[in-house]
Amino acid sequence: MSFDPAARIMDKEIGLKNLGYIVFEQQSQFFETLAPSLESVYRSLDYFDRFNLDLQAWLNDKIKKQYGRDQQLAYYDVTNYYFEIDAEDEFRRRGPSKEHRPNPIVQMGLLLDSQGLPLAYHLFPGNQSEKLSLNPLLNHIKDNYGLSRLVIVADKGLNCGDNIASQIACGNGYVYSQSICGTDKEFKQFVLDQHGYRANGEYSKCKSRIYPCYNL
Repeated sequence: MSFDPAARIMDKEIGLKNLGYIVFEQQSQFFETLAPSLESVYRSLDYFDRFNLDLQAWLNDKIKKQYGRDQQLAYYDVTNYYFEIDAEDEFRRRGPSKEHRPNPIVQMGLLLDSQGLPLAYHLFPGNQSEKLSLNPLLNHIKDNYGLSRLVIVADKGLNCGDNIASQIACGNGYVYSQSICGTDKEFKQFVLDQHGYRANGEYSKCKSRIYPCYNL
């Protein structure tokens, strides 16, 4: 068995490269059969979840020492997982499912560094707005990972006044996407007006403005 860490999945290529899963599922081809079964690994997750914050910090430290990290830019997004159960509990709650299912869900916020490597994750109830998930996770990793200023990149689901104000107060930068259809007339005119745009690479263009906001 050979492994090239520089190998990449080509565009439109069908398949996944998950070395850890292959080795575990086909371990008898390479090693003596290990004692734990896949079901045993799943059962152990409840135990390890007690230490998930410490484990995340430990893994982050090992990645920094082994590979290095570029932590000036962070990407954040939220997804959710459904459970085939009828009744809700304190954590698995009905909410806006990505798969449009009526089942109770749990939401997960994942923070990546500029290389696409996970920094940290956070789980929260399925009925909680994803807008509320960002700041608790950022506060945790800045305190425990020794991070300085970050630039947060996220989609429109995280774009709200509280998150913007929090990033400014913490000295962070932010890049949030914005739906043009859902904005006011003035912003639509600014975006659609072709004056002021400049090339940003081969396939995109951009323009900017300073827009003061006053608290009355």
